Amino acid sequence: MIPDDTVNASLDFLGRMPIPLRLAFKSGLDKTVAAHQVKGGVALNCMSMTGGEWFEPFFRVVAPAHPATLPSMLVVTCSSDILSSKNQSYYQGPALFQPSDFHPVYQKAGIPDPAGIFHPFSVIPFVFLVDKTKLGKRPIPQCWEDLLNPIYHNDITFGGSRSSDSGTYTEFNRFLLLSLYREFGPNGVIAFAHNVRHLLHHVEISRLMGSKNQQAPAIAILPWMQAELCPRRQQCQIIWPQDGAYTMPIAFMLKPEKRERLQPIIDYLTSEQLGNLLMHNCYPPTLLQHISAIPTEARFQWLGWEYVRSHNLIQQSELASTLFFNAWLQQQEKKQCS
Repeated sequence: MIPDDTVNASLDFLGRMPIPLRLAFKSGLDKTVAAHQVKGGVALNCMSMTGGEWFEPFFRVVAPAHPATLPSMLVVTCSSDILSSKNQSYYQGPALFQPSDFHPVYQKAGIPDPAGIFHPFSVIPFVFLVDKTKLGKRPIPQCWEDLLNPIYHNDITFGGSRSSDSGTYTEFNRFLLLSLYREFGPNGVIAFAHNVRHLLHHVEISRLMGSKNQQAPAIAILPWMQAELCPRRQQCQIIWPQDGAYTMPIAFMLKPEKRERLQPIIDYLTSEQLGNLLMHNCYPPTLLQHISAIPTEARFQWLGWEYVRSHNLIQQSELASTLFFNAWLQQQEKKQCS
């Protein structure tokens, strides 16, 4: 059920995290809030998504709304809907972190938000997982442009799901397609589509890679965590793109006037406890003091705040997705006719 404006307005905190982190994140949040109240702090009303409610409580948050109807604090993955919302201006305030507070790799990638609206505390990096046997004599791709090379025709998979084999994809990695569109334009997205065999759920890709299953491709694009979980790591190699893993920030947004009230949650989001959880699960934290095990070759590539704020991301994302699926479906039809 979608909460009404009254419910949203009563919330101090509303958050959504990637599925593998949800339960552990909520547990830490609940303990933080409980400890704060034991110490005599104000009662905090928090909602953190743990089940199928991934999007529903955010529908009203991203639609135009009066600031009084919005939660005081949000934790979000920086997807197009959030980045395009007119409501984000209500969360603009003094910077909580300086660029120097971030690890240098994130400073170089432009992860800190100069507008002081999004406060990134973690990231989702996308990497390549390569089956060396299925790749054969073809070179191992080293950067994103390599994935446009026709030598990988019909041998790449990335994240997506649909209700049936003949149905349309209702969930897919829009961020990947938008990133490819930003970097390589329409022709790049079309070239990539010609190399894609199919779309599968990230967990299923991880499970299949390196097997003899015909659905398993030579190359998969996965979040770092799912790539690490592949059970056939002797055969499958993780490649961190030389030009930087496409990286989606995970950030919190805060109404400036609520900072003192919500300081306990800010402290949790920037804590060593949560930083260790994020690092252990390959969603690395951004603050310098919490980074412990980023691969030495790791570089990160973000859309960029200038790009985000100078384009209609909803339109850009839809354009990239339409280009991809039109080209990909045409390829599928050719395969069926041959």
